[in-house]
Amino acid sequence: MKTTLNISSQQRLRLTPQLEYSIRLLNLSSSDLEEEIADTVNSNPFLETIEVDDFSDTSTISKQKDYKYLQANISNIPKDPLGTLFFSYRDSKPSVTTKEKNETGDFLDNSAWLEKHPADIKYHQNIINNLILLKLVESDRLIVEAIVGCINFKGYLSATNDEIRKILSPVIVPSDKKINSILKLIQKSSIPGIGARNLSECLGLQLEALPHETPGRNEALKIISKYFSLLVKKRPSDIKKHLNIDEITLNIALRLIQSLDASPGEKISLKAASNVTPDLFVKYDNQQWKAFLTNKGSDRVRINDDFHRYLSTDDTKTKDFLNKHLKSARWFIHSLEKRDVTILKVAQEIVSNQASFMENGINSFIPLTMQALANKIEIHESTVSRAINDKYILTPFGTYPLKYFFSVSLKGPDGATFSPKVVKARIQKMVNSESQSTPINDADIAKLLKNQGITIARRTVAKYRKQMDIPIANQRRRRL
Repeated sequence: MKTTLNISSQQRLRLTPQLEYSIRLLNLSSSDLEEEIADTVNSNPFLETIEVDDFSDTSTISKQKDYKYLQANISNIPKDPLGTLFFSYRDSKPSVTTKEKNETGDFLDNSAWLEKHPADIKYHQNIINNLILLKLVESDRLIVEAIVGCINFKGYLSATNDEIRKILSPVIVPSDKKINSILKLIQKSSIPGIGARNLSECLGLQLEALPHETPGRNEALKIISKYFSLLVKKRPSDIKKHLNIDEITLNIALRLIQSLDASPGEKISLKAASNVTPDLFVKYDNQQWKAFLTNKGSDRVRINDDFHRYLSTDDTKTKDFLNKHLKSARWFIHSLEKRDVTILKVAQEIVSNQASFMENGINSFIPLTMQALANKIEIHESTVSRAINDKYILTPFGTYPLKYFFSVSLKGPDGATFSPKVVKARIQKMVNSESQSTPINDADIAKLLKNQGITIARRTVAKYRKQMDIPIANQRRRRL
C-alpha cells in the first residue's frame, strides 16, 4: 500500500473570541447581564460600575420617568381561573369596564410561553420556598425537589411515583408511602390545590383548606370525593338524590365548587411573571410608537482613569498586564454598546410592525416571523433569536416577552393575513358572551369567525379552544 501526501486549501468561517463573547452577551437576560457586569468589573482594574445617581444624561432621566409613568398606569386584567371547570362561570369572572379589556383578555394568558420557558421565572423555587422553614433531612429534601420539579405550571403533579423514583435513582429509592407523605407536606405548605394529581383532588384540597363553618363545604367535599363523575356529566338531580339534600343546599355546594380555582399554579406563575423587570418600554412619541431601553448596559460601566498613570511604568510585565486589561475593558464596553443597539433595533422593528397592537390590543395583532424581521433590518435570523431571548417589553397592555410578538400567519379567502392570537382572542370573546343554557359549539364558532373574515376549519377551532383550556360546549352548558 502506497502512502501519499496531498495538500489542499479550503475556506472556513471561524469566530474570533471577541465575536463569540459579543454573541454570548446578546443572548443574556438582564439579570444574567448584571452578574456578567459585576464579575467583569471585579476582574478588571480598569472598569468601574456607574450608580443610577451618576447618570448625567437628561434624556435618560426623561426616559426613566416615561417608563415609570407607563408602568404605573397599566391596568392588569386577571385571567379567569375557572376556565377548565364544567359550567359557564360568567357570574364569577372579574368585571370588565372597557371595550379594549374585554377584547384583549387573552393577552394575560401567559401559560403558553411559561410552559416553553420554565427558566424565565422561579416558579418551582416559589413552591420550594414555602418549605424553607422546615428542617428536612437530605433524603426528604431530594424528594421535595423531585416532586416539585414535576409540578406543571397549572399546579398539577404530572409524574407517577415510579417516575419520581426513576428521577431519584440510584441516590435514593423512596417507597410510595414516603413519596405520598412528602407530597402531602408540599400540598399543605403551598397554595391550596398545588401538587394535586388531577382536577378532583385539586378541588378537594381547596375545599379542605376552607374553614369548617363555610356554607356548603361538607356537601361540596362529598360531591368531589364520591360523585365527581356526576358533576362532570352535569347531573345535579342525581347528586341531590344521592346526598339526600334539598335544592338550596345543593346550589350552595355547587356555587362553592364553581368558586374554586382549577389552575392554582397560575397564581404563582403570573405573580412571578409580573415581577419581571422589562428590558424595554414603548412610548407614543412624535406621531409614532417607539421602543426605549429601560437601562442601557453600556451606561452601567466605564473606564477607571485612575489606572492610566500606571501605564508609564518601566516594568514590562506590569505594563503588559495593564495594557491587556485596558484593551479588554474597552472591548467589553464596546460589546455592551453593540448589544444595546441590536436589542433596540430589533425591538423598534417589532413595535413598528405592531403599532396597531399598541393602540388597540390583541385584536389588532399582526403576524410576524423572525425571518421576516431579520430580512427587514438586514441581520441574521439567529441574531434576532438571541436579541429577543429572555427580554421583556412594557406596553400599554402589559409586560410581554419579546418572543410573544412572533407567530405564524393564517390567510383568509381574500388574501388577508391574521395571527392565531387574534383568532384565540375572538374565540374567547364569543365564549364569554355565549348563553349559559345554549353555549356555541366549534362549528358555530367557525361560522361566526367566517362572518368576520376569518376562515378556518372546525378542527382548528377545536385545537385553539383546547390550547386555551376551554371545555367543549356540552361541558360549558349550565342548567338554569
